[in-house]
Amino acid sequence: MKRRHDERPRARAPPAGPRNARIEADPAAAPAVRGQSRQLEKAYCRLGGLPDPSAVRPPRVLAEALEVVKRRWVQDADYEYAREQLKSIRQDLTVQLIQDVLAAEVYETHARIAIEADDLDEFNQCQAQLQPIHALGHNVHNAAEFCAYRILYNSVVPPRGATSALVLALLQNLNPRALGHPVIRQALDAH
Repeated sequence: MKRRHDERPRARAPPAGPRNARIEADPAAAPAVRGQSRQLEKAYCRLGGLPDPSAVRPPRVLAEALEVVKRRWVQDADYEYAREQLKSIRQDLTVQLIQDVLAAEVYETHARIAIEADDLDEFNQCQAQLQPIHALGHNVHNAAEFCAYRILYNSVVPPRGATSALVLALLQNLNPRALGHPVIRQALDAH
């Protein structure tokens, strides 16, 4: 097709190579990054490709950053600040493929703060990530609490028919001992 002389050439997007396509589809498919940043507070920014290791915080710094967020939440209850900082911490964990006790504590903290702030969408993102982390054996002492939250969440989020199926599937995956846990019994009574 011929281009008219007064027509500007269109800018072409860089070719989406198999590596970049994989990263955009599933960030966990990307190679792990080793964080190098010492910055405790960092604005959340959606990634468009591979992160720069100098902008990613290593686990030790992330643990300190989490403590800063928790202290500020107790002092100020500034949800916008807490949400942005926790999302940034979660992102740094994700790009480093970290699913350990620290990751569990970050997602649990964010989920609890989201509940206090009535942010069900953010809570749901956190609890969805907690399921596999708890299944790996990290912070399992809190697993019943978050199972109860999932039951309650699925009780209030439409559609009702699908919600009942979700709760049933959740209960089928619990061991009999967990079903007897007081917080799960209370959540089921409320459901």
